[in-house]
Amino acid sequence: PSQLPKGGRTAISATFVDDQSFVYIIGGFDNVGRTIASNAIDVYDTKALNLTEAFRADTQGFNLIRPRGAHTSTLMNDNAIFIAGGSDGANAIGDVEVIVKFQKKEGNVVSNVIDLACSTGDCAVTVPALPNPLVGHGAAFTDRGVLVLVGGAAGSFASGLSHVLDITLYNPEYTP
Repeated sequence: PSQLPKGGRTAISATFVDDQSFVYIIGGFDNVGRTIASNAIDVYDTKALNLTEAFRADTQGFNLIRPRGAHTSTLMNDNAIFIAGGSDGANAIGDVEVIVKFQKKEGNVVSNVIDLACSTGDCAVTVPALPNPLVGHGAAFTDRGVLVLVGGAAGSFASGLSHVLDITLYNPEYTP
C-alpha cells in the first residue's frame, strides 16, 4: 500500500472517473476523533498505478475550498464529481463543491483544466448550496440529472445532531 501524499484520513470519500482513469480521494478527518476536517484531495492514477501530483501549479495545490469529512462524492454524467455536505469537525455543513474538467483558452492555446466549482462564492463557477446541512448521508446521481441525498443528520456535535428528511432531491445546476 502507498501512503497518501496529503496524509492518512478517516471518513473520506473516493470516486473513480473512468474517462480520466483517476480515483479522487477527497477530504476526511486528520484524527480518529473526527474533529479536524481535511481539505485534501489526492488523486490515484489507475493506468500509471501511482498517486499523481497536484493538477494546479499554485502553492496550495489541488484541495477542497472547505475542509470536510463524512461527506459524499458522486460521479455525475458529465464526469464531474459532486461533493456534498459533511462535517467541518463541529457542525454539519450544507455547501457543495464540484470537481470539473473544462477547456480553458489562453490566446491560441486550448488546454484541459481540472478545477473546482462551489457554493461558497470562493470559486469562478458557483453552484447552489444544499437545502439543509447534511452529515453521514448517502448520495446517488440519476439519469435525469438529479442528485438524490438519503438520510444523514443536521446540526452541531456540541448541541446535538438531528435526523433530517429521508430523501432530498437536488439539481446541481452549474456551467463550467
